Amino acid sequence: MSQQAGRDGASAGPIADSRASLDGYKRQLNGMLDSLQAMTETAPRAAAAFFYAMVQVFMERLRRSTQQVAEATRWGLEATGLDVEAR
Repeated sequence: MSQQAGRDGASAGPIADSRASLDGYKRQLNGMLDSLQAMTETAPRAAAAFFYAMVQVFMERLRRSTQQVAEATRWGLEATGLDVEAR
């Protein structure tokens, strides 16, 4: 059925909309990258501070997600009756 929808053009609208949205995001991303490159060239100290702050945020999010995975795994093991701490 999905093949038929693709053949008669019924799905062309949503696909075209998605593609247009992606193109828009690509343009925005390219603009931001150009701005970051310009900042590194014109204000290297500010760029270093910006990137340092980005790394700090990234590390905190990674730390938090690692803790969430550990908690979810522990919960799943406990829910199935397995005891992680006994090993």
